[in-house]
Amino acid sequence: MLGIAGAQLPSRSGTVFGVLFTIALSGGMTIPWLAGHVAARSGLRAVLVLGTVNFVAVMLLAFRAARLETASGRPS
Repeated sequence: MLGIAGAQLPSRSGTVFGVLFTIALSGGMTIPWLAGHVAARSGLRAVLVLGTVNFVAVMLLAFRAARLETASGRPS
């Protein structure tokens, strides 16, 4: 993601990297916290569903980013 963002906005790569790292670190702190609360309330099966949903979301975002990159004419 950093490579795609840096290639798309080279003049603002520092800002883009900062935003992407903020999003990544926020998710890296929030998802385990949320998983702990879900596990305490609903059990581990619900946490596995949460992990599966997160995996699918990341895959969809990656496919969308790749499609946008090829649509812009830049090789992946």
